[in-house]
Amino acid sequence: HRDYHPIKTLLCQEGGVNSIVELKDKDLLVSGTIKAIALWNLTSYECEKKIEAECYWNNSIERIDTNRLIVGGEGKFSIVNIEEGTVENSFRNEQFGVIYSFMILRNGNVFFSTKEGYAYQYKVECKKYYKEFKPHNNYIMCFLKLNNHQFITGSADNTLKVWNY
Repeated sequence: HRDYHPIKTLLCQEGGVNSIVELKDKDLLVSGTIKAIALWNLTSYECEKKIEAECYWNNSIERIDTNRLIVGGEGKFSIVNIEEGTVENSFRNEQFGVIYSFMILRNGNVFFSTKEGYAYQYKVECKKYYKEFKPHNNYIMCFLKLNNHQFITGSADNTLKVWNY
């Protein structure tokens, strides 16, 4: 039996923390809350920067490359340049509902999941989504990319599915 004790408590923006991603090469942690993301220095434990992500309820964050994140919220996702502290591009579609999770593919495309079990593929460089499919009967809560051109989806329909890409 091991007791756990916090090393440090970081006070975030109003609304709670919905998602976290680590940026190892920058020693930063990114946390998503209601309307913004915060970049935390993991050495000093200070918030270095806050960026308005143009999404309400930042539910999911994933790293695209060294300087960019994709942030998803209610009916919208944004590409955020963390170095410049700006939103490069936003895409809104009310039919998405809440965006639950992202997965970055080797080719740089992004899968993201929305309400009612739908998944979409977004081509970052073209700035458009181009593939829609329904792999589950309920929300896709998570993706896991495997090393062998496969990924797994986990859903609120109580299933995991393994896919080739």
